[in-house]
Amino acid sequence: MSAYPLQPKDFIRNWPNSDLIRLPGSLPVPDRLSQDAISFLQQVGLPARIVLKNLGSLHDISFEKLSEGLYPVTDIFGSFEEESDDSESLNGFWVIGEESFDNGSAFFCLPESTNLVTRFDPEIDEQPVFVNSSVACFASCLLIVTKWSETPSSADWESAIDFLKAEIEHCDPFALIESENFWTYLIDAIQEAGPGGFLVKIAE
Repeated sequence: MSAYPLQPKDFIRNWPNSDLIRLPGSLPVPDRLSQDAISFLQQVGLPARIVLKNLGSLHDISFEKLSEGLYPVTDIFGSFEEESDDSESLNGFWVIGEESFDNGSAFFCLPESTNLVTRFDPEIDEQPVFVNSSVACFASCLLIVTKWSETPSSADWESAIDFLKAEIEHCDPFALIESENFWTYLIDAIQEAGPGGFLVKIAE
């Protein structure tokens, strides 16, 4: 079992290509965001785009806008016909990445005054849902599932799923605690898809 979360230089070396998007150090950042999170985004970055295929719908996750800076998740309500009554309670969440799928979109966010990464689907969530304990854990979990998708054996599918769960939990013990957490949902969807039914594609 690897030592997760990976150190910055190890993540850069192990990511399958060098296409990592960094938060420019010249751009202002909110004072109350975690310095550890900002340092990781500035020095290491996150993959430009990854696509999760064959989960009932295609999920396209992009961190390309990191190069333009962070923006408050409340800005997204300008994209919807009606503003959420709970939008004021979303103050203090800053978007680092966007996810699109067949019937909607979601946003990966940093909440102020914590190290956490959260995910907000405006169609179903009243508040952002926990993803990982830190940006470093989030990046390492993305790497774990990307590498795992290349190797699972259909001959022992349950063991392959158990291995994936163990790697995620080793990286971040809190990632799979709640049923609505992002990684719990993803692993359940992978398991339901069955052998050969899931692929992570690193978009060019």
